[in-house]
Amino acid sequence: MMKKLLAILILFSSCSVISPLQRSKYLTLSNLIDASKYTEAKVVVDGMTEDKDSRKWARTWYYKGLLCQQAYTEGIKKNDASLTALYPNQLIVAYGSYSKALTLDRGGRIEKQIAPKFVLLANELQKVGEKNFRDKKYDESLEAFECALKITRNSSLSLEVDSNLMYNAALAAYEGKNWDKAITHLAKLHNQKYSVNTTHLLSDVYLQKGDTTLAEKTLYEGVKQFNFDNKLMLLLTDLLYQTNNADIALQRLNEAIAKRPKDHTLFFTKGLLYQKTNKYQEAIDSYTEAYKQAPDEPMVYLNIATCYFNMGVEIDETTLRLTNIRAVQEQKVKSAKAFSEATHWLDKARDKGVVDKNTFQGVNELYRMLGVTNKIEDAK
Repeated sequence: MMKKLLAILILFSSCSVISPLQRSKYLTLSNLIDASKYTEAKVVVDGMTEDKDSRKWARTWYYKGLLCQQAYTEGIKKNDASLTALYPNQLIVAYGSYSKALTLDRGGRIEKQIAPKFVLLANELQKVGEKNFRDKKYDESLEAFECALKITRNSSLSLEVDSNLMYNAALAAYEGKNWDKAITHLAKLHNQKYSVNTTHLLSDVYLQKGDTTLAEKTLYEGVKQFNFDNKLMLLLTDLLYQTNNADIALQRLNEAIAKRPKDHTLFFTKGLLYQKTNKYQEAIDSYTEAYKQAPDEPMVYLNIATCYFNMGVEIDETTLRLTNIRAVQEQKVKSAKAFSEATHWLDKARDKGVVDKNTFQGVNELYRMLGVTNKIEDAK
């Protein structure tokens, strides 16, 4: 008998039975919240969260969360700032209160009550995050988005993690220069192949932290994930060039061209790489391939003209070291031919009707450098 009685006592002591005092306070809180008497409810709940005994009760924190959420929702509907500012960051307080209630509620008795409120809270937090982002309050925006994310990961809700919400959190972290948080969110999205822009942003964050190795790795992963996307290929090529890895950049471009041989932008990017490394004939060959596939791109014409001009300048510079008159004359003929080719391609660019301001200025500037001032046009 003693053993059975002991077992019964242990069983009852493990249960959290609401005492009459607790029930009375919770009834008071519930009635005040239902009657929209939020200020009075705040006084009661604040007293309970400060009391050494009642602060240990799960329902104390449940009602604080409910107060924060319900007052906020009504304040938005009525455009009443006093209701949305009972606490600083009121929805964050609501999330923290509900979370504490779940932690204290070992029996799981109020989990079902909180679950539907969590879903509504996540939606409100997203709206707060979006507003703070528009107002350039990036830290507050990030906090709201991350709280909403935590709600979607709550095991009791069985929700899929919202990738768009994670992207919003990543953007807020990026704009707020919170690089570590940005990496946390962007890396997950990058691994999910979320978007080209995600890969771009992640590589840029690594660059901001001075890690060119991870930036390059991220971009290369991205170009393979997104079928050698033009934007990512251009970024990867430029990064490899800036880090003195032009040979690797050329390998990556050839790999991309093998996959997408009809993409003129890849040939154009390859031409840019050759042009930056002063390999002008190779650049012209690549630009010519781009020109064949996209004959209506004036920038291709301008870059071919620029390469011919630079070749002519290089040839002229060699004549300064020559002492043989005949050799000098031969070189002058070569440079004149290069300058003539430059003019020819500039004419083709102009005849296409240049609209882009930078290209238009580039054409005029090269005409000026070639001494063909009669072909310089005024801006339209």
